[in-house]
Amino acid sequence: MPGMNALTGRPLDGIDHVVQSIEDIFSTPIGARILREFYGNPGIKLLGENVTERTILRWWAITWACLELFEPRFKVKTFQLLSADRLGAIQVRMKGEYRPYAHLEFEQATLYVSLSDGVVSIASAV
Repeated sequence: MPGMNALTGRPLDGIDHVVQSIEDIFSTPIGARILREFYGNPGIKLLGENVTERTILRWWAITWACLELFEPRFKVKTFQLLSADRLGAIQVRMKGEYRPYAHLEFEQATLYVSLSDGVVSIASAV
């Protein structure tokens, strides 16, 4: 599914388009889009809470649900907590399948997601 780079306006496709889409999903609060009121990340409300096992589990469940609902081209398979500190910064690794055409064969992809100081960063391992 081809798209457009949100920063440059140039064409964007493949895993780069999926990464941009995931970044948009994670950084958009629920209700921010007028015509898609249900679109976005309710996990933004977790920012500022103490980092506990319960909070991390809630964040993981929200992350999984958002990707299932809004990004069918990436299917999460594993979620691993890399680090968490007392200030609330966490780093996680999600591994999954990149599915450019969800009904055909899959290619493996790994995305590294980090949440620090309210900023979500996603990087491709490829």
